[in-house]
Amino acid sequence: MDIINDIQKAAFISEGGIVVHRIGYNAKQHLVAEDESAVASLVAGKGSHIFGLTYGKKSHLFLHDSWSIDNFVLLVKPVADNTTGGELFCTGTGIIYGIAKAYTEDGVKNTMFRYDVTDYHLTFEMVLREGAYEEIECPFADRRVAGLTIDSACDIAYGIFTDDKVLFSYEVESGEVTELGKIGESLISNVLAIDDGGSVYCVGDWGRLLCYNPAYGFIEDTGVLIPSGRGKEYVSQASALTFDSRSNVLYGGTLVDGYFFKFDVCEQTMICLGKPIDQRHIRALAVIPDGRVYGIAGEPKTGMCHMFKYDPVSGDLRDLGLVTAALSETWIAHEIDAMAVNSNGHIVMAENDRMSHVFVYFPPIEAR
Repeated sequence: MDIINDIQKAAFISEGGIVVHRIGYNAKQHLVAEDESAVASLVAGKGSHIFGLTYGKKSHLFLHDSWSIDNFVLLVKPVADNTTGGELFCTGTGIIYGIAKAYTEDGVKNTMFRYDVTDYHLTFEMVLREGAYEEIECPFADRRVAGLTIDSACDIAYGIFTDDKVLFSYEVESGEVTELGKIGESLISNVLAIDDGGSVYCVGDWGRLLCYNPAYGFIEDTGVLIPSGRGKEYVSQASALTFDSRSNVLYGGTLVDGYFFKFDVCEQTMICLGKPIDQRHIRALAVIPDGRVYGIAGEPKTGMCHMFKYDPVSGDLRDLGLVTAALSETWIAHEIDAMAVNSNGHIVMAENDRMSHVFVYFPPIEAR
């Protein structure tokens, strides 16, 4: 019996700790409905805030705040009805911008908004003062948009018009949208990452890693391919990208094979770091302040996703197990597609499922 118990425990997270929260603060608000709780996007705001956007019968903007010991998730604002996804990004001054997307057979409807968190305040007596929410005209009109991310140093956001396979920029202050060029003709990846110099990385046809440098004004082929199975390069796609400013390294994961890789920006070298688990699809990635990389892997709708860790110091790539929490309730995550790191170096993750929750992972402290 002890052996069976040990085997059962071994399936769950092997290091660190996880707590889980429902979306909506129990003492002050109604919890978000099950068919409105799937989380499309998470983004780090200023200070201790992580913002998230749900989709479903109704889309909601929410925030996770680690300021208090409660580590609560607060429902901020309903955004739009009958949505199928969403994107968030945060400006250098801490203003949250987002798009709630509704893609149907009748066409595309993008609802865009901004949320100024300046006036947000929660006292020790749990008295809430919300920030300013405003719906704004969407400059992308009825075009399908993916990969929204921002260079917060100059408040220029970047994204992909997926139908046209075009990289674009969006100047937050002026609202100007500029098409920067096509990134492919057939099968591209709908994810982007920005390095500290403002260069934007994307993946085009056949898994080609491309770079847009705003100083030069054109999209350059780096000459390297992201990892893929032999003979499957023509369907190679990146499913997650993130940049580590400490090491000047771009980390990524692939969709078809589930490979995890890194690209050294200075050396212009691509290294395949392996497969974290025996399934395809790297679903999300995040780098904590000491350089360790955490990710979620697993095929959607076919089982339970796993969390993995890569330590760039030792080179260790390790499957940490199923995302499972015992506080403040017992819950096992099946579908996770969003991760962000808060100001404490903790990883906030959110489910993309029928009844979704927010998880906070506390990585073990390691000497460096």
